[in-house]
Amino acid sequence: MDELLQRARRFRKEGFLERAELYRDLETSQQPHTMFICCSDSRLDPARIVGSEPGEIFVVRNVANTVPEWAEGGDQTGDRAAIEFAVLVLRVARIVVMGHAGCGGCAALSAPETDFADLPNLRAWCADQRGLEGSTPEEIEKANVHRQLDRLRGYPMIAERLTRGELALGGWYYTIATGEIVECG
Repeated sequence: MDELLQRARRFRKEGFLERAELYRDLETSQQPHTMFICCSDSRLDPARIVGSEPGEIFVVRNVANTVPEWAEGGDQTGDRAAIEFAVLVLRVARIVVMGHAGCGGCAALSAPETDFADLPNLRAWCADQRGLEGSTPEEIEKANVHRQLDRLRGYPMIAERLTRGELALGGWYYTIATGEIVECG
């Protein structure tokens, strides 16, 4: 914990002060142009990858960049609420679902259920996500991005904004070892 606190203090002295005015402006409001839905994987940092400044992107991170299916008032995780907020309140212009190579969540989908005997939440998540087509890990990871984009299209407020041309959806696949991003969706 001490090392993290030292890094936070260093940020305050070195990074924060350089942009103190920007952070003051952001204290009471935000106007991100893009929402990213990404995997929680520690090797993935969408802000760094796209070179965004604070306040530019709104990020939801979870296992395998999962979008829950639309259900009014049915969100126990906060992901639906975050998507709804980004689209209806923040009025983001784009949503990017970013999958990646070496995704442990996607790999778990092909593991036997018994592998998760002591992980009941992961076991339940896998049961809900199974059925992705693909013969290689990359094909499964890209199919997962497509599935999440299809789920987003099922959100009424997203469908309306897509129809009016006020919102764009994109799927990206990031290769950690090379830094390459390809569109896939």
